[in-house]
Amino acid sequence: MLGRRVSSRPFLGSEAHKTTKFLAEGIGPRVAGSDAERAAAEYILGSFRSMGYRTSLQSFRTPNETESQNIIACAGDLPERFIVVGAHYDSVTETPGANDNASGVGVLLETALCLAGIELPMPVVYVAFGSEEGPHAGSKHFVETLASRDVVLGMINLDAVGVDAGMEIGCYGEVDPWLANHCRGVAEWLGYTLSECNFGGKSDYASFSDAGIPVACFARTDQSSAHTPDDTMEIISADGLAQIGEVLVASIVNLPARRTKRR
Repeated sequence: MLGRRVSSRPFLGSEAHKTTKFLAEGIGPRVAGSDAERAAAEYILGSFRSMGYRTSLQSFRTPNETESQNIIACAGDLPERFIVVGAHYDSVTETPGANDNASGVGVLLETALCLAGIELPMPVVYVAFGSEEGPHAGSKHFVETLASRDVVLGMINLDAVGVDAGMEIGCYGEVDPWLANHCRGVAEWLGYTLSECNFGGKSDYASFSDAGIPVACFARTDQSSAHTPDDTMEIISADGLAQIGEVLVASIVNLPARRTKRR
């Protein structure tokens, strides 16, 4: 049953916009294994720590034999079972990657800020993935190193969510769609009209779905600037970030507490 709106602060989108701008303009292109990607990782790590989260870096080798890292943050010790909320922070070459995917990281960090110190119906682990572009190396490494894949009850993915276009929330693969259905229901409860979507395994959610873990994929229908020099702050909508964040925060605080293991 929906109805909980408990958070330490409303999701306004201002912090998400600030993060998006810093990653896109303050750092710029964040190619996996590069100094710029490491600078982005340090910024994200520091942001989580400033909110009081316990953090860790998970290093791995990329397909081109460079080193990247996932940033993992949670309220305390890693829970026995949890929901992952994730977004990748790397980009392709020659693009600031504002929408793909500084916007997802912006929403990720502001969501963590809104929910800091709040007792949630399901434990949440926030993960900023490195080296998504290409074979989704960061999320694959995260899944492969889980003690058991059953510990992850579901994964919410944020990718290219910052433009003013139709809101998409969907599922992927042959997994239980409960999490996507839940998030879609929350969006509709909040008054949003969702666009038809067809997620084809092009982001980190695929690493989880391929392992049998339920996923909910948040995106926008217009991704025409992805992987181009036009993916700049000029296409980012502050209202668009706030809308995605509002749905995400409400989805998390209204998760069904009774679902303690995956079916």
